[in-house]
Amino acid sequence: MGAAYVRVTQGEDLSDPENIACCVKHYAAYGSPVAGLNCAPCAMSRHEVFTDSLPVFEAAVKDAGAMNVMCSYTCVGHKPVSMDHEILTEVLRDQWGFGGFVVTDYTGIYEMIAHGVGDFEQVSVQALKAGVDMDMVSEGFVVNVKNALDKGLVSMKDIDLACRRILE
Repeated sequence: MGAAYVRVTQGEDLSDPENIACCVKHYAAYGSPVAGLNCAPCAMSRHEVFTDSLPVFEAAVKDAGAMNVMCSYTCVGHKPVSMDHEILTEVLRDQWGFGGFVVTDYTGIYEMIAHGVGDFEQVSVQALKAGVDMDMVSEGFVVNVKNALDKGLVSMKDIDLACRRILE
């Protein structure tokens, strides 16, 4: 269904004003949090995420060509998807050939602090390095990336890559 929705929404020609770039969300395993609580860890094993949740997104991205992806608040294991390099880069970009941009959910970078994985600067850096290109609302990149660049925690290449994906 996701692939069909992407095809209908995006159409064949994005210069056509009737078509829009599709954002598939919430990548990945968002519908399976512990006790149904928003931002809770995923109630699936990492293996189940890869076999049950990711194929739906693969169809929307690889087969139908979705132009952007919103990563979920969900933790797979003990790692928020927003900082999971394997899920955001190795699978999404390297295996599936995704060339669009990845955006967090509303305040997604800031929400990672509650998972005990770092302070605001640390989670912002981890998200950028994992493959997040745009931080929706929490301003983790706006507030932290310049200082992180000065400290050598991120490179100009990291920043340029995220910017290029958004602009393209």
